[in-house]
Amino acid sequence: MSEFHSTVVEHHDDDIGLLVPEPRGFRFYAANDRFSALEGKLFGSALACDKAVRDLARQRRNIHEAYTAH
Repeated sequence: MSEFHSTVVEHHDDDIGLLVPEPRGFRFYAANDRFSALEGKLFGSALACDKAVRDLARQRRNIHEAYTAH
């Protein structure tokens, strides 16, 4: 039986948070203000957390590009 331990979550080589196993999933704790919107969120899997991180980063990038396009 494998055991999942807390792990550092990275995005583009930056440490952005910690993923901690719980009985019903994995809890995210942000270490970077850019990802504080995910603080305390419970994910069903580590892959679901990874997807949420990528989606949030993409949303922020799109907003930034919209404001700087002019």
